[in-house]
Amino acid sequence: MKSNSKQSLSHQDLIDFLEHANDLVQSVSPDGHFLYVNKAWKETLGYTDEDLKNITFFDIIAKECHEKCNLIFQEVLSGKEVEQVETVFRAKDGRLVYLEGSCNCRFKDGRPISTRGIFRDITEKKRIEEEKIRLQKRLERAQLFESLGIMAGGIAHDYNNILMGILGFTELLKMKASSTEDVLRLAQKVESSALRAAELTKQMLAFSGAGNISLVSKDLSSLIEGVASQLKAIIPTNIRLSFELDKSLPEINIDESQIVQALINTIKNSVEAIGTNKGEIKIRTGRITIHETFFDDTFVVNYPSPGEYEFIQITDTGHGINEKDAQKVFEPFYTTKFQGRGLGLSAALGIVRGHGGTIRLSSSKNKGTTLAMYFPIKKLAKAKFSRNQSISIEESKYDFKSPVLLIDDEAMIRQLLSLYLKDMGLNSIEAEDGLTGIELFKRFHKSLKLVVLDWLMPGLDGAKVLDEIKKIDKNIPVLVISGYDKSKTLKEFPRDIISDFLQKPFSSVTFKEKVLSLIRPSILTASAAF
Repeated sequence: MKSNSKQSLSHQDLIDFLEHANDLVQSVSPDGHFLYVNKAWKETLGYTDEDLKNITFFDIIAKECHEKCNLIFQEVLSGKEVEQVETVFRAKDGRLVYLEGSCNCRFKDGRPISTRGIFRDITEKKRIEEEKIRLQKRLERAQLFESLGIMAGGIAHDYNNILMGILGFTELLKMKASSTEDVLRLAQKVESSALRAAELTKQMLAFSGAGNISLVSKDLSSLIEGVASQLKAIIPTNIRLSFELDKSLPEINIDESQIVQALINTIKNSVEAIGTNKGEIKIRTGRITIHETFFDDTFVVNYPSPGEYEFIQITDTGHGINEKDAQKVFEPFYTTKFQGRGLGLSAALGIVRGHGGTIRLSSSKNKGTTLAMYFPIKKLAKAKFSRNQSISIEESKYDFKSPVLLIDDEAMIRQLLSLYLKDMGLNSIEAEDGLTGIELFKRFHKSLKLVVLDWLMPGLDGAKVLDEIKKIDKNIPVLVISGYDKSKTLKEFPRDIISDFLQKPFSSVTFKEKVLSLIRPSILTASAAF
């Protein structure tokens, strides 16, 4: 009796232990029916004792794990102990529960009687791991586009310096060769090619998020309505273009020309995807509330803030893009067709980024593509514009003998601007770097009428040079020039001490107009052009 009593007590202790264990414990017959599950198992998965009478072990295994679990189950029935296994069960409410544990089998007279499994719920652990992977991919993508943007912006800046020389000296050549028809014709061809190259640098700057943005208040639906005929002009007759525009959108601050360019670039991509087949491109606008996780599937570098956004959505019935290619379509010059296709979608991405927005792409092979551009709805300061007044040259009104200080590390640019100034009757003093520029300014500032200052230079950059110059003479007009646009160049610098700005490349006419406007006695205040 004592012996039987002890055995009975031991069995009760074992059951009590299993019922109060945190891990999930189960016993399953060779045909998959449940013989026993503990309290933690039922609480985690939500099944009742009544439910377990009508289902088998194989009914609760997630579809993606069926094959693996069936193989393990057969191995366990053959006598193999599986010490570490990961699987996924589907709870009664449809949730996927990730588990890890071990399995073995109880035998009687050499025959399998039941399998035994002990599992731990690792769903939260899996979620954290997947979140880490998601954040890592997000970081890698951000770093990729950040580095590509820096590279594209840097190349565009240096390229603009070169183009400045090509276009400037070609312009002077045309003036000198006006009587020689063949030379003039060749000079015009050089100029035409250089202007095409200048357009390329604009696209590279757009991709880098440093394009020249001139903001106006307008809603996206009105913008598209205004350019509908322009968009239809680039659509071939085999493709139908349709619109679904939300007429209740609020006005936001946008650069019209840049967004139209992004729209055209995207539509051209859709046209190519459809090819000669009959197809449709649909443009839709709307409003959406975006949460932070939404940005995980979009193409951004610095993640925008959650909130209210307007969007332009372009859907086509083209051949679509597979997942692998979809991750690369916004990289400069990437194409699935042939090398050097251009900067279409990458420039569109840069334009949207420049507006503080993001792009989302959804596509699959042979099922078309949907691309949506999202722009934040927020109160912004009214857009400010530079006054671009054309000034007629009346020599009698100006003192053409006072020199201009040119500070630029590019010798070709200094030579070209000196020729422009000489043509105006102005003397110039040249400085090949910031330090030399400061020293020359200290020496000649009393007779100087203007400083032309390059913004990006090795050693002392334009910002440091300007600071030193203004300490000596706060009223001297300063014309800043740069291969980057104004918003990029002067982003973190007080504009009230800069007189005007020119983005390279610029023509002699534009340069002369700026110079004349700044040396006029009536507008020598530092904020004349802002």
